[in-house]
Amino acid sequence: MTLQQWALSFKGRIGRKLFWLGIVICFLLMVMIFSLQTFLLFSPYILLLLVILLFYPLAAIFTKGLHDRGKSGG
Repeated sequence: MTLQQWALSFKGRIGRKLFWLGIVICFLLMVMIFSLQTFLLFSPYILLLLVILLFYPLAAIFTKGLHDRGKSGG
């Protein structure tokens, strides 16, 4: 599975290890964004854009996790 399929595709399945790895990576990126916000003082619009862009791969990873449980992702 390529990085693009893993983080951007809503189709397929993902193992527990890759699922939790994706959740941790998204969490760390979110912490990094908000930490940089305190030092660099991004515009609120830029901050909102970064958070929205981070939610897309998070939703794709969660959908694949639901597929592993036999549930629909949508």
